Parts: sequence; structure tokens; C-alpha cells
Amino acid sequence: MILASDPPTMSIVAVCAIIFVAAPAVILHYVTQWKKTRGLSSDDEKMLTELYASAQRLEQRIENLERVLEANERSKS
Repeated sequence: MILASDPPTMSIVAVCAIIFVAAPAVILHYVTQWKKTRGLSSDDEKMLTELYASAQRLEQRIENLERVLEANERSKS
């Protein structure tokens, strides 16, 4: 009869505990941490807002240049 105090049995129990309890707990912990930080940080949001404002200014400049060029082409015709 094998008792739980036998050294081979204890090592089997320890290995099973590591495989079926500790490993999934560690994996779930890091998955949860990853999901928490998956969003944008405040610095990222600020940079995204600045980039959007810059893109809008560039778009306005291009539209103004197009109007000037159109007016110039009309005056030449």
C-alpha cells in the first residue's frame, strides 16, 4: 500500500499541483494583467489627440493650397 508520505508519491503530488494549479493560476494572472493594460495610456491618448489636430491642420492647408491653385489656373485661362 502506498501512503501519501512516501517520497515518490509526494513528488507526484507536487508535480501535479504545479501542473494543474500553479501553472494555470500564473497564466490567468498574466492574462488579466494584459487585459487591464490593453487600452491606451493617458500619454498615448494625448499623443493621439495631438496627431489628430495636426492632421486636421494639414488637411486645411492642403484645401487652401488647392483653392489658390484653382484660382491661379482660372486667372490664366
